Amino acid sequence: MMDYDRVYDLLGPYLDAELAPGQTEFVRSHLAQCPACRGELDGLAALAGRLSEYASAGQIGAPAELWTAVERRLDAGEGRQAGRGVIRLLRQPLALAASVALLIGAAVVFTVTLDRGARRADAAVIDYSVLMDGIVADVHGAIRRFLGRYDAQAIEPAAAPQVAPGLSFNLPPELPDGYRLVQAYRVRFGDSPGLAATYNRDGEPLFIILHDAKLNTNRGQSTRCMIGDLNGMQDQVGPWRLLHVMGATTCHCVLSTMPPGEGLEAVVRAIAPDVAAGEPHQMH
Repeated sequence: MMDYDRVYDLLGPYLDAELAPGQTEFVRSHLAQCPACRGELDGLAALAGRLSEYASAGQIGAPAELWTAVERRLDAGEGRQAGRGVIRLLRQPLALAASVALLIGAAVVFTVTLDRGARRADAAVIDYSVLMDGIVADVHGAIRRFLGRYDAQAIEPAAAPQVAPGLSFNLPPELPDGYRLVQAYRVRFGDSPGLAATYNRDGEPLFIILHDAKLNTNRGQSTRCMIGDLNGMQDQVGPWRLLHVMGATTCHCVLSTMPPGEGLEAVVRAIAPDVAAGEPHQMH
């Protein structure tokens, strides 16, 4: 089991200060070098904080049968430890309205936890709905969910060619329009290695996904588009556009708010050398 999986399952107990000293140090060391896990921990801490704020709002709680059912489902999955701290907090008396609102928010945590057991079975199909669902409300959370779903591990950009030698790409330190590289990641789609990278410009992210052109994908309602003279496919939710441009060996996917004009074309050409060289490309 990779460090990401091990640490993910320990985040709940780590947040509750329940780990043995050796485990605590292991998690702390991993968090220092893994933005994806730090994001997961921040999400759990934020939810725990909200629950604590509402804990004294009233005396009406959800039925005990609900907690029993949730705990049973957590016990059946791989990530059961990650949800324990949240379960304890949720057992505190809550006002009925607050309970409903918080249960909706907590469903995100439970969905991620329960999903990990099934993830390995369908990981060879890239499910972009993991990224696009909820992106308008929380783009950073959407990116974290995608990275977590596909076992992201932070890497140095210089190591990217060795991580995915079959892909054709560039990960420059800066992209057109002033986006600067924040972190590169190794990701895995089934047995196929892939790459991801986060860029940032004045607090706004640009997210890149690179994968084998032969992999199956679940894109939802994609539409064809032209980016300059490049053929592409795009998924759009609110201001966010996920563009897919196919090179000879690699699908180059760019998530941004950039319109399909010269700026976005320049970004694609900066990361896609086989497309930039004028080699044939096709619809993804």
